Amino acid sequence: MRSRIGLLAICAVLLVGSALANGSADDHGDTRLAATRVEHYGVSQLGRLDSMADVDVFRLDLQGRAELEMRSSGTLDLKGTLYDSEGAVLAEDDDGGTGLNFRIVRTLDGGIYYVAVASDMDTGAYKMTARIRRAGDDHGDTAGASTVLPIGIRTTGRIAPADDVDAFRVEVSEATGLRISTGGPTDTKGELRDSTDTALAAKDDGGDRGNFRIERHVEAGVYYVYVMAAGNGSYTLGADPYASDAPDRPRGVFRGSISAPIVQARCVNCHVAGGEYTGTRLVFAASTSDDHETRNFDVLRTFVAGGDDRVDLILDKVRGLRGHGGGEQIADGSPDFVTLERFLTLLADEIDAETGDANSRPALDAVGDQTIGVGAFRNIAFAVSDRDSDDVHTLHATVGDSCVATVAVRDTTVVVTGLLAGTVDVTVTADDGEATSDPVTFTVTVEPPAVPAWALPRTAPADSAVAPCAAADVLDHVFADRAVQSVLLLADDAVIAERYAHGYDIASLGTSWSVAKSFYSAAIGVAIDRGLITSLDQRASDFFTEWAGTNKEAITVRDLLEMRAGLPGDTNIFVRYDQTAFALARNPVGSRGTTFRYSNATSQLFEPLLRRATGMDAHDWLVDTLLEPIGVDRDAVGMWLDPTGIQPLTYCCLDMRPDDFARFGALFANEGVWNGARLLSADYVRTSLSAQSPYYGLQWWVMNAAYFEGVAPPIDVSAAHGLEGQHIYVWRDGGVVLVVLTKYEHDRRRGYVLSETNYPSTCGARNTCPGATGQRVPSYDEGALLDRLAELR
Repeated sequence: MRSRIGLLAICAVLLVGSALANGSADDHGDTRLAATRVEHYGVSQLGRLDSMADVDVFRLDLQGRAELEMRSSGTLDLKGTLYDSEGAVLAEDDDGGTGLNFRIVRTLDGGIYYVAVASDMDTGAYKMTARIRRAGDDHGDTAGASTVLPIGIRTTGRIAPADDVDAFRVEVSEATGLRISTGGPTDTKGELRDSTDTALAAKDDGGDRGNFRIERHVEAGVYYVYVMAAGNGSYTLGADPYASDAPDRPRGVFRGSISAPIVQARCVNCHVAGGEYTGTRLVFAASTSDDHETRNFDVLRTFVAGGDDRVDLILDKVRGLRGHGGGEQIADGSPDFVTLERFLTLLADEIDAETGDANSRPALDAVGDQTIGVGAFRNIAFAVSDRDSDDVHTLHATVGDSCVATVAVRDTTVVVTGLLAGTVDVTVTADDGEATSDPVTFTVTVEPPAVPAWALPRTAPADSAVAPCAAADVLDHVFADRAVQSVLLLADDAVIAERYAHGYDIASLGTSWSVAKSFYSAAIGVAIDRGLITSLDQRASDFFTEWAGTNKEAITVRDLLEMRAGLPGDTNIFVRYDQTAFALARNPVGSRGTTFRYSNATSQLFEPLLRRATGMDAHDWLVDTLLEPIGVDRDAVGMWLDPTGIQPLTYCCLDMRPDDFARFGALFANEGVWNGARLLSADYVRTSLSAQSPYYGLQWWVMNAAYFEGVAPPIDVSAAHGLEGQHIYVWRDGGVVLVVLTKYEHDRRRGYVLSETNYPSTCGARNTCPGATGQRVPSYDEGALLDRLAELR
């Protein structure tokens, strides 16, 4: 931070409060009593500091011990302070996050905590995120650490170890029936709780096989779902509405016309626990009991489902027939009798529709669980039996998560196609035009694609707590660009989703264009770490002796890396013969350390810098110190030379496989560590990925509000960008890397020496080659991409 707020000043604001300098309404309270409660962990909370006296306070409620990460993002210089429930300081941080943002990570016991966000230098907008950080636990165990479960969208989970509990938060906007259900191979049980974490219902089954299903009429509000299991295993979970109170549905009729005027007014005196008549099979709850309407509806539903004559029995009893101990309660033909008869008929019809007559319905033979690979499909034939052999049957199939797999029906065959690694349930029914069979449900496990030994590990999105549809949404968005060759999405160092254009695969090389700049910046970082370059602030003229005594003598290594050396912002080096000589000969057009001027010639200066500092060819240095240590096979890489055929290009042009570009992104996502070994200092990585000029680090683009012309993105992402669509996106806080390559073909027999006819062209895919007609192939919206990446975590 450029200067610091005193601890006593922050405490005073926390405990007493402050007035805003401009008198406008404050978005977040300045005191513990007025603090904004964090409702969703892992979701950014927007904030604004209106003056340097403004402090925003957030309240964190933890139901149990957890490791908590609190961080800010944006362009402001912010400080964060963590307090306990009494206002005592537990931790504070200034610049531990990205750029000038704070980042605090602490393991805390259950209780109430506060985070104060402040600045003594900046005002404006920012984001604050509190995230429960776990190793292996995909969902929190308590309401305070719960995962948001949107209505109508299924999510995945895993119980491990066996005593694990997964907690989910469901927000209901209006009164409705709510159906909570699991699917998958694991024997699960569940609980539905209200906003105070009080249990409303619990079920150990009710769904298919060992899965549970809870159905409950709920009012608008917040609810929590807890999922448990008898042992380790994965599952899917959904919260779906159903019209429980619709006027043409039994539950709606019961609530509106039966519960109060009939059950409570005429039946409860006798038909209640401890009532006047103890032999009844209909035991209702009085209106003083919690949830009496739901309980009484369930009593009637269970009774009616118990036999074909139950509707007539109830109607006879209330008219005083069949030995009713209470005598006549409702006169035959009266409005109440007509209403009751309608209700019971609707209820019986609904039960019949759900259960049917087992002897007259078609039946499907069960099938076993299936395993397929990503991109593969399987035809599953179903045998349908029916008492009427002349019936024509129609199959219907649904899948729990259509982003993991899709299903299609062809006559009596169901075709299952794997899209993403994961586990889903497929449910199949058959109908003959009059009745529908009982559902047959089986589990499909979609395995990650088989890959060569040199490839990165593949895993299911759910193994990194990523919703499959969120991963699929990223790929769909990128592949809207028709020029894209391949996309690789990593989370926690494993590939969770990938896609290739027709004619390309995992082994197809792509070229980097200017993405290479980030590689050679890292190579310089290694040289600094090893003392071959003393620091970022060493003069480049210590190596470029031809600059001594000139107006370039004071230019530093940092100036070159930040593109602020004062050298021209040209890009025409590509047509030069000796490109290193051309770069060394460029003369300044401005002062060093000030204006950002993007220049290929400036980045080509890394070639002589590395050669003279390390005594090695820049390609060899990069391979030996970075590429081979992260698992890149040099024999599989194309490294381009300038037209001399001698000097490596350091401003562009590495040909590699998508996995190899992803390895480099993962190295930066892990702050320079690969498989436990440090290859590059964390300080150099953080400096590289942070904005040193408005939106540029050390040969990395910083995708901040300045990059998006004033619109702050939801997450902090840095990127290596190359001509015509080459990208490595690194979301360090999310542990996510995304690689995008443009369609590329190069004949290796022609080598990797630049000429007018031999160069790493991607212009054909983008339709920008000389003489091309028609429109340039447009790319995807990067702002929308970051919105989709944010949904991964």
